[in-house]
Formats: sequence, structure tokens, C-alpha cells
Amino acid sequence: MASRKSRTRLRRGGATWFRHLFQAADEHAAASGNTDYAFGDLQQLLVAAISVMDYATLTRFFNDPCVRDLAQIPEYQGLLEPLPDVGT
Repeated sequence: MASRKSRTRLRRGGATWFRHLFQAADEHAAASGNTDYAFGDLQQLLVAAISVMDYATLTRFFNDPCVRDLAQIPEYQGLLEPLPDVGT
């Protein structure tokens, strides 16, 4: 588990870190000549991140304002609902 100090650093520098991930995905797409690579790289990272989240973290994720905003888009309706309370 990450130390409290390293978690704080990630939160503070998280936006920069994400920009670097997005840039790397864009560069991979440019190098391959296929823009789908950028989406595939980011999709793979999202799947990995969600797969290691515990129930409390998943609940925070689904209740995040950014996710709630996407949930209003017709294509996402029913897919981004908050998790049911399972009495963890």
C-alpha cells in the first residue's frame, strides 16, 4: 500500500501525471499512424484501475461529479449508476 505521503503527492501531481499518460497515448497513436491506439491504451489503463478498486473506492468513483455528468448522456444511462449498498 502506498504511504500517506506518496498518496498525497499523487493527488497533488495527479493532473500532471494524467497529462503525461494522455501524451504518451497520443504519441503511441502518432507513431503507429492509428489514432485507435490512443483510445486502446487509455481504455486498458482504465480497466486495470477499476479492476483493483475496492467497493468503497468504486462507490466514490461512480459518485464523482465527472462520472455523474457522463451518466446524463443517453449512451451512458444505466451504465454509470452508483453501486448498490451491499453492507460492506
